[in-house]
Amino acid sequence: MNRKFIDLVRKNKIAPPTKPGFSADKWKKSWEKVCEKTDECRSVYEAGLVFGEIFSEYRRLLAELYSYVPDTTNERLLRLFVAITNHDREVLFRTAVAQIRNNLPASSYSQIVSNNALGNELTIEEVEHACVDGLSKAIYSAVNRIRNGEEIEGKKKFMDEIDFVMKESVISQFYGFLEDYWAAILWRGYHFEFKDCDNRKILIKQPCTSEETSLEISQFRKLRLSSQGIPYLNDPEVLQYFDLDRCMYPKKEGRKKKVLARALGREPNEIRILNANFRFKSIFLKEEFPEYYFSGLVNSSFTLNDVLEVYRCLILYAHKCVSKYPKNDAITSFNKACEFCHTIGRNELVSGLNAATGIPRVKLEDILNFLTFDGSSRKDMWANPLISADGEFLIASSVLLTPTIMRSFEHWIVEAGFDLGDKGTKYESNSLKELSTIIKDCDFSEIVSKPYSKRFKFSNQEEEIDLLIKVGSKILVGEIKSIVTTDSPISSYRTLSTLKKAARQAVRKVEFVKNNCLGVFAEAGWSFSDGIDYEYIPLILNSSGVYVGLEVDGVPVVDFRILGAYFSSPVVPLISSQGGNGSTVHFAYYELYSNKNEFEKNISIYLSNPPQINDSSDDFSYKSFELPALTEKLPDIVFERLVYKSASAKERVDRLSEFPLIKSEDYDEFMKENHILM
Repeated sequence: MNRKFIDLVRKNKIAPPTKPGFSADKWKKSWEKVCEKTDECRSVYEAGLVFGEIFSEYRRLLAELYSYVPDTTNERLLRLFVAITNHDREVLFRTAVAQIRNNLPASSYSQIVSNNALGNELTIEEVEHACVDGLSKAIYSAVNRIRNGEEIEGKKKFMDEIDFVMKESVISQFYGFLEDYWAAILWRGYHFEFKDCDNRKILIKQPCTSEETSLEISQFRKLRLSSQGIPYLNDPEVLQYFDLDRCMYPKKEGRKKKVLARALGREPNEIRILNANFRFKSIFLKEEFPEYYFSGLVNSSFTLNDVLEVYRCLILYAHKCVSKYPKNDAITSFNKACEFCHTIGRNELVSGLNAATGIPRVKLEDILNFLTFDGSSRKDMWANPLISADGEFLIASSVLLTPTIMRSFEHWIVEAGFDLGDKGTKYESNSLKELSTIIKDCDFSEIVSKPYSKRFKFSNQEEEIDLLIKVGSKILVGEIKSIVTTDSPISSYRTLSTLKKAARQAVRKVEFVKNNCLGVFAEAGWSFSDGIDYEYIPLILNSSGVYVGLEVDGVPVVDFRILGAYFSSPVVPLISSQGGNGSTVHFAYYELYSNKNEFEKNISIYLSNPPQINDSSDDFSYKSFELPALTEKLPDIVFERLVYKSASAKERVDRLSEFPLIKSEDYDEFMKENHILM
């Protein structure tokens, strides 16, 4: 039986270089034993040898650093690490916000900042993640030492405390970057090679494949969709709807810190908008997941509805803490650093949350434990943003200012012991119901069937068809996949693997429907005509919206938003504005169809080329991120990744499309008066 080297590494049959017990000799012997060695396998093999040396050297540097540990405690170190992650995020974002306000030629998706220690150019999203993930190793180690009762033995002041923390922060960040690079090589096929003949510099490069660009484009689309509601959040009537919500705020009485609560109606618009945004996202969650996820008891104590309410209060509280960060961002001492790490006593936080949410104190104690990062493998800083030290909570604003609500909720579902697989059933039923409503109101509903889902059985053949829709002579056969958040190389690999399996299933089910068309039509209540040449179209519907617009083995991937859009309107807007009477005015749009014949004919073109995805590989350029060698024996690392380029609206509008582009008479005048980036 042929075995690929890369598959054995992915299945942990061969110990990877990320493991402390990695052996270069065993790695080489495993390489010699395997039967199949592809180019991808060779890249992983060669990278493993180099990464093994680098990881080993980073561990040695960390052990050496701790032999010079100053007279400190784990709790002080932990507070400094949280302060640094908060500080770095705040400083980098101050620069990014200043650039956006100065109308520099970049959209928020392509905004670049470079005021970091290495001078690398980073996007805002990279800043958000690097500030947290880069320090997570150091935080994880400190939290585990506290949990395990491992005191630091610092007998002499060999090194200044701030210098020590900064050095460990660098090692933690480099170690985290290297783990990410290894995962990208192993799971996403990033290229690895030496850039010079002396092997002193290595290159890790993201491939510009259809899969990679589709992943990036679909992630940007999700960001755009999530930001579409922002204008509505500025509507006073919308904000007033949530003004009876309550939030916490810090108050200092002498040397005592208190956490009090008040109604959102008394808060500035910034906090009210954040609250409304969270509320809307929570509502959307309830459309995605089964009701019992929200109401079922966790640890016989609280519900995830309660957790969401506490999470909301923590997010708003973190924003208030950030507003008190000093303008002078230099970190020169422990006390100066701690100005970026707001602390709050456990009793004070429970009291504040009780006043803000009405949740009983006993439940709140359990919820805080649930949301506390304890260093175990089942906890995650993004989903468990509370960090405890010396009986106080450290507010990780770097996490709470960039909440990943969907990802966190999925994490909580698993941590609560619920079956995440039940999400698929809810998603499928809700989507079919919504699609039925859209089709019922469609302009050409007389030639469109109601969405149908059924297990068919004919003779010795049986298939579960997730989605059947008849559009005239076109028969859509859909395979529905509920996929969790895709936010790492391994999760994107698994998502793509799921979609490839779905493509095979969709093709197989098309053949089943085609071979049993009379029986399928009869059970679906459709009339069959021998004189019509029916076209059977496989498609994949992906709940997460990732990889939409991509064709996987010839089968188009869309989500219900894209599928439903075809039936709801013949127009896909590109440039629009709010009219004086509250209506929307389209200055440029794609016309999908103008009559019944085009409506029927164009559905297959639309699914393979959804105009909502009008980005391509041309919208990306390579940016380099350089990691210098920490010691003479290590190579420099150059990481080249695809970064989204900004483009004017006019450039985007004028691109070629499968569908006619319509511009209004006022288009040119509107474009002259408005500077728009897409």
